[in-house]
Amino acid sequence: MPDIPAKAVLDLGKGILYIDGQEFPWEMTATGPVLANLAQPDGLCTVTLTFYVDAIEVLPVPEKSGAQMQAEMRVINAQSRLDEATASGDPVSVEAAQLDLIEARSRLSDAV
Repeated sequence: MPDIPAKAVLDLGKGILYIDGQEFPWEMTATGPVLANLAQPDGLCTVTLTFYVDAIEVLPVPEKSGAQMQAEMRVINAQSRLDEATASGDPVSVEAAQLDLIEARSRLSDAV
């Protein structure tokens, strides 16, 4: 997955959106970009953009194997245990849960 852009600039006067210094090259709908989370200095801002295309192809999501689904559930459960351990404040439980999560992620990598 590519990195996120470092900066987007919306020039309201010109109706142009720049992403990392590059002008967005296609015509946008009249509503323009929708911006969110602008007031959160430590959070990521979001830009929702609607633009036109002549045609679109939608590729289906490949089916997951049983092993992959089990591995994903292990990661979800391990993350939940880590969240609970973190909330409890017990460093031994947190460390054990972190190790469980690392192992679960490793199994998921192997299953994919």
